[in-house]
Amino acid sequence: MAFALVVMAVVVGALVVRLIHKNNELKEKNDVIVREVLRNQTLIDRAVQQGVSRAAMLSFFGKSVKEHLGMSPTQYRQQNLKIGNRNLKPET
Repeated sequence: MAFALVVMAVVVGALVVRLIHKNNELKEKNDVIVREVLRNQTLIDRAVQQGVSRAAMLSFFGKSVKEHLGMSPTQYRQQNLKIGNRNLKPET
């Protein structure tokens, strides 16, 4: 009987150690996932911010060109460059 109790105690101890190990593995995996999600969120936030900045710059450029030339950049390009030419050289 005492032998059976010792065996059960060893088995229960082994199971507890295994559960603790498994819990630590899950915590580590969870931490890795959380870090990756936060990193991706930072990258997405940065990309969105750069996209907003680029859109603002393009809008400013288009308005400035129209103000100084009296036409949009597209209109200027169509009027002053050969369309279809790979080098887009000005007409002579």
